[in-house]
Amino acid sequence: RALIEVSTNNLSKADLESYKNLLVNSMDPQVKDPRFIASAIGTRLLDGKDILTNYQTKIKAVTADMVREILSGLNSSEKIETVIR
Repeated sequence: RALIEVSTNNLSKADLESYKNLLVNSMDPQVKDPRFIASAIGTRLLDGKDILTNYQTKIKAVTADMVREILSGLNSSEKIETVIR
């Protein structure tokens, strides 16, 4: 239900900024953890996904349209792979 609501309604700029700040703040301590770094390297090697390099810039670049597009895809049963671009 939440996916439907966010994918069809506008995500406010304040909410989007709040979510992005929350995500950056939750990632900051993790990137100092050797286990997380090892996992990120594994993800890069096995899946070709770089979740570590410039993560703050990448998170800050997310737009409401990007969120809406991804959530719309998830709502219509697309592969979850689209979330990990």
